[in-house]
Amino acid sequence: MSSHWCGAKSGCKRGQYLCPSDSRTCVDSAADYAKCPGIKGTHLDWTLGTEARLDFLVAHTSLSAQIGQLHNTAPELLELGVPEYQWLNDDQHGVARTPARATVFPNGVGLGATFSHATLRAVGAVVGREARGLHNGFLASDPRRRQMTCNGCGLTLYAPNLNLVRDPRWGRAQEVYGEDPTHMGELVVEFVRGAQNNTAGRTDADGYLQAGTCCKHVAVYNTEGVPTCGSRGLLTAVLRETWRWDGFVVSDYDAWANIALAHHYNATLRAGAAQGLNAGIDQEGGSALAISTLPAAIRDGLTTPAAVARAFRNLFRLRIRRGAARPSRPPRAHPSAPEVGPRRHLAVAREAALELMTLLENKGRALPRSTAQGGAFSLTALSARFGNWGLSLEAALRERLGGGTVTAARGLDAIGAPESRDGFRAAAAAAASADATVVVLGLAFDQYCHGDDDGLGDHCEREGFPAGNDRRIIELPLGQQRMVAALRAATAGPLVCLLVHGGAIAIDNATRAACDAVLDAWYPGIEGGAAVAATLFGDAGRTPVTFYRATADLPPLADTGMYPNASSGSRGATYRFFEGAPLYPFGHGLSYTTFAYSSLSLDAASHSACDAVGVTVTVTNTGSVASDEVVQVYLKQPDATVPAPRVRLGAFERIKRLAPGASIAVKLSVPPEARAVVHGGEATGEAVFAASAGVTLEKGRLEIFVGGGQPDFFKGRLAATTSIVDTKRASACAAQQDT
Repeated sequence: MSSHWCGAKSGCKRGQYLCPSDSRTCVDSAADYAKCPGIKGTHLDWTLGTEARLDFLVAHTSLSAQIGQLHNTAPELLELGVPEYQWLNDDQHGVARTPARATVFPNGVGLGATFSHATLRAVGAVVGREARGLHNGFLASDPRRRQMTCNGCGLTLYAPNLNLVRDPRWGRAQEVYGEDPTHMGELVVEFVRGAQNNTAGRTDADGYLQAGTCCKHVAVYNTEGVPTCGSRGLLTAVLRETWRWDGFVVSDYDAWANIALAHHYNATLRAGAAQGLNAGIDQEGGSALAISTLPAAIRDGLTTPAAVARAFRNLFRLRIRRGAARPSRPPRAHPSAPEVGPRRHLAVAREAALELMTLLENKGRALPRSTAQGGAFSLTALSARFGNWGLSLEAALRERLGGGTVTAARGLDAIGAPESRDGFRAAAAAAASADATVVVLGLAFDQYCHGDDDGLGDHCEREGFPAGNDRRIIELPLGQQRMVAALRAATAGPLVCLLVHGGAIAIDNATRAACDAVLDAWYPGIEGGAAVAATLFGDAGRTPVTFYRATADLPPLADTGMYPNASSGSRGATYRFFEGAPLYPFGHGLSYTTFAYSSLSLDAASHSACDAVGVTVTVTNTGSVASDEVVQVYLKQPDATVPAPRVRLGAFERIKRLAPGASIAVKLSVPPEARAVVHGGEATGEAVFAASAGVTLEKGRLEIFVGGGQPDFFKGRLAATTSIVDTKRASACAAQQDT
């Protein structure tokens, strides 16, 4: 059977199906396809159930062939007509590193700042559409010249990243949506629904185990002393048995091999490879170091052919589900076709960039600016001109101002390191003659700097990939602090400090005092320049992470827990557990208008453990500018019998473009899992994952707060209380929902 599983070129007419037996016979219907020669009873017989087709594949592949499929780049199974396949698609905020001009959206933390279900679904839809177009184009390309190793060739999107920002020093904080599991889970679901075109220990269980189960990509870290790639408690007990996950699990790049090579959890590479396979890993990301040793591991009795077959089945189950073995029509799209990067996709990118803009400070209503206020702007920072924005901030300001002037000064030679004293003087001179000044501050993907004694020889470290590039401190680089001071001294006009970064940063008191407005753009994507310019002149992003005042507010690096810990000196991690005073709290964001909340009501005075709690509130725009608002519902559980978050997000909804004087009744639903607590969370080692089975919905008072931010920080919030009348395990509620 030497045919391609799908997408082979043929002379079939439009609407016909290609028989896989000879790549020449065409039939008119799917029913006729099942009668093609050599199809019946095989993996290509689409009338069979998925497991029966998998049985055929396992029975007709050798052990070495099955092992070869446990890699990102899966080779062809020639005799079975199964083509090569590239699993890896980096699509966190667009299809990355492709030959076509795919749309670049804001990075993960920026998408999280939108707090918008609709926007995340729209972004996911574009990413899915462009990934499909690129895949179809790959299939239509010349097999002799194409490279299967390219990103964007397959249809398995390695996105979104469900990790939580437990510590802003984490180098990959920019990739994820935020620090709260409810916020993360809801946005992840919308992205996945859009991409698929659908319409429809205590620290771990309080955080990650609630975040969602859409995609499984296992990182390089240790969890309770066990490498995550080698943890049967995590990958089998929780993922397969508790969550009933039947998809596949892939290791981060080289993380499977690093069980032995980096963590030294096993003495040999083959033992580490067996450890990962037995724990539940199905696919190796990056190199093939681990899977190449599996034959030897089997000979040594460290693992079994059955374990290999299990992983093989999990991978091919997904390939069958995604339609790879359905009756095949010729592919219809090419990477250069309108499906990739059209103007309508850029409109989605601009909407996302506009919605993520988070106004942190606005003294004396420094923003918004008006073209009638004067057309001279000073702009300072290298990234004002450069970066991955389709329209630079400098060009966007010129476009917005029309006949006005924009003077861009290169005060910094990178985001952080002062170019020279001359750069300071040039930027200050430009600010002195401007009606308003914008200075770009923050971090770069490849560089983060903190000063030495004179501030000119800043030491730089990277934020971002690879995963080892965690920051040591979160303060603004010293060169940037001095740049702001120089600009403040030079101008009496408004000084707008624009933050561009991934992980949260701490702004010192002097810099904060010098800025009339602080606007956070995160990493805003290809339409970032235009979105910043529109926001300066035109707002309802919210911080998806906590901004701490200083590195000293963070837990010691050796303490990875989230709860306060007197022995280590930790005051807790993330807003749910932090006992200090943040610089800007999770969910914070100012507006150019004002909103009033009224008429809060719950759907019942009491609820059973498995019930969702319905919340209705009226929101009125009491200002003079049409604007968005993010309605946030927070929970407190004073009767919890085990340690629980001091406050947690229960639900949220973004209202778009509410007109001045207009009111809207907003209905939200707080799912039962948003108030779950963990019994048995004192376990350590692999036993910590049994705590996920102890996730419990307890009886007692549930205090509900509704407003535009956290109850301890947002004035004008409303409050109500309901009673949960019984206690049940979360697993029982999940089973009840399934029935």
